[in-house]
Amino acid sequence: MKIICSKEPLLKALSIAENVISNKNTLSVQSNVLLTAENGMLNIKATETTLKFVADIPVEVIEPGSVAVFCSNLFVLIRKFNDTEIEISSDENNIVIVKQKNKRNSEYKHRGINAKDFPIVEIPEGMNFFSVPMSIISEMIRKTIFSVATDTSSKPISGVLFEKKDNTIKMVATDVRRFSFIKKEVALEGVEDCCVIVPTKVLNEILKLSGEEGDIQIALNSQNLCIKLGSYLFISNLLEGSFPAYEKIIPTEFVGSVVLDRKLFLEIIDRVSVMGDKTVSKVVLSFMEGKLAVFTENQAIGSGQEELDIEYNGPDMDIGVRIKHLMDVLNVTTTPNIVMYFKDPGRPITIKQENDLDFIYIMAPITVN
Repeated sequence: MKIICSKEPLLKALSIAENVISNKNTLSVQSNVLLTAENGMLNIKATETTLKFVADIPVEVIEPGSVAVFCSNLFVLIRKFNDTEIEISSDENNIVIVKQKNKRNSEYKHRGINAKDFPIVEIPEGMNFFSVPMSIISEMIRKTIFSVATDTSSKPISGVLFEKKDNTIKMVATDVRRFSFIKKEVALEGVEDCCVIVPTKVLNEILKLSGEEGDIQIALNSQNLCIKLGSYLFISNLLEGSFPAYEKIIPTEFVGSVVLDRKLFLEIIDRVSVMGDKTVSKVVLSFMEGKLAVFTENQAIGSGQEELDIEYNGPDMDIGVRIKHLMDVLNVTTTPNIVMYFKDPGRPITIKQENDLDFIYIMAPITVN
């Protein structure tokens, strides 16, 4: 095999492959990427137990062939190269030689492995793809993935629920203490309804590519999710188990609500949190007529409080919330104002974007001393 290729598309594909590979520091087969050169393209494959990645980039193929090589070293080396064009070749002993095309005084040799020893990476049979605008999918991921449980042995809530029914797509995530829900209307005639739980690993990779324009291609079966985005393909296992019945979680009755300037409220929470107790990480929201006070206290350091004028004429109420849970949602909402709904200090708080019924965020309160 021998190719000459541009640095940037190769580096971008290897960066994704590096993220996919879990055994970055071990010399196992799955620590390698498979490089196959033919018909003016370089096909790159990476795999681990739950996620596979395939990329095709245009190259000048001088000699077709294939070889597998340790991904981490190759990625770091090419990232450090100054030249914009890279030459990669391999011999009959699977030695992979990497050079900067215009700098012949340097040469790097990698001990590769035979391409036949690399695991098979292919799309499962019977997968039918449908298209969704990338802007919609990336927004839905961004507004749910932060609520996924990260410290639990319960697999269903360590992923994001993806549900398609008629022309509506829903995504839901929860870690029990909080809950994110978003839905979008998309023209999907002829596509079967489905309800699956998607691991966060593949969603994070899609989110990193959210700047890409156009449509994303999605295919599902009972075990796998396939995603095509331009010249990239991801094949992910799905999570097993039953996701919580989220419809029952969404409150429908409230005693008070308030419209808040999202940016101003986020800045206040951010400042007040400096004085908070890092182990408790709590702020108290005190609602009173025409005013909201935001307060936190750290017995060892001191306290912080700010007030802002609001339109509110409900009962006085003190509600304790986790700082991170509040800041996370304020960082992903996109409307100038958000609406906060509440019933009593012991009941969950609901946050929505103003004039937007598609996104709902619910967080459990914590005790106010």
